[in-house]
Amino acid sequence: MNLIPANPVPEKGIAAPGAKAAERFRKLLESNGINVTVRKEMGKDISAACGQLRADYIKESK
Repeated sequence: MNLIPANPVPEKGIAAPGAKAAERFRKLLESNGINVTVRKEMGKDISAACGQLRADYIKESK
Protein backbone atom coordinates (compact mmCIF):
# COMPACT_ATOMS: atom_id res chain seq x y z
CA MET A 1 0.00 0.00 0.00
CA ASN A 2 1.24 3.49 -0.79
CA LEU A 3 0.68 6.08 1.92
CA ILE A 4 0.73 9.61 0.59
CA PRO A 5 0.53 12.25 3.33
CA ALA A 6 -2.12 14.86 2.63
CA ASN A 7 -0.93 18.36 1.94
CA PRO A 8 -2.65 21.03 4.02
CA VAL A 9 -5.67 22.72 2.44
CA PRO A 10 -6.86 25.15 5.15
CA GLU A 11 -10.11 26.17 3.41
CA LYS A 12 -11.16 22.51 3.42
CA GLY A 13 -9.99 21.84 6.97
CA ILE A 14 -7.33 19.37 5.80
CA ALA A 15 -4.11 19.25 7.77
CA ALA A 16 -1.03 17.17 7.09
CA PRO A 17 -0.36 14.32 9.50
CA GLY A 18 2.77 14.60 11.55
CA ALA A 19 5.72 12.32 10.81
CA LYS A 20 5.11 10.38 14.03
CA ALA A 21 1.45 9.76 13.15
CA ALA A 22 2.37 8.53 9.67
CA GLU A 23 5.00 6.21 11.16
CA ARG A 24 2.54 4.80 13.71
CA PHE A 25 0.01 4.11 10.93
CA ARG A 26 2.70 2.46 8.77
CA LYS A 27 3.73 0.21 11.65
CA LEU A 28 0.11 -0.71 12.37
CA LEU A 29 -0.45 -1.75 8.76
CA GLU A 30 2.81 -3.70 8.61
CA SER A 31 2.01 -5.50 11.86
CA ASN A 32 -1.12 -6.76 10.09
CA GLY A 33 0.82 -8.13 7.13
CA ILE A 34 0.36 -5.21 4.75
CA ASN A 35 3.41 -4.07 2.77
CA VAL A 36 3.63 -0.30 3.06
CA THR A 37 5.57 2.47 1.37
CA VAL A 38 5.32 6.01 2.69
CA ARG A 39 5.58 8.21 -0.37
CA LYS A 40 7.63 11.37 -0.47
CA GLU A 41 5.61 14.56 -0.18
CA MET A 42 5.89 16.71 -3.27
CA GLY A 43 4.37 19.96 -4.42
CA LYS A 44 3.53 21.45 -1.02
CA ASP A 45 6.22 24.11 -1.32
CA ILE A 46 4.61 25.50 -4.49
CA SER A 47 0.97 24.70 -3.59
CA ALA A 48 0.84 22.20 -6.45
CA ALA A 49 -0.65 19.16 -4.77
CA CYS A 50 -4.04 17.70 -3.89
CA GLY A 51 -6.21 20.55 -5.17
CA GLN A 52 -4.00 23.37 -3.95
CA LEU A 53 -3.55 24.84 -7.43
CA ARG A 54 -7.32 24.92 -7.90
CA ALA A 55 -7.80 26.61 -4.52
CA ASP A 56 -5.20 29.26 -5.39
CA TYR A 57 -6.86 29.84 -8.77
CA ILE A 58 -10.27 30.34 -7.15
CA LYS A 59 -8.80 32.82 -4.62
CA GLU A 60 -7.13 34.82 -7.41
CA SER A 61 -10.21 34.88 -9.65
CA LYS A 62 -12.44 36.45 -6.99
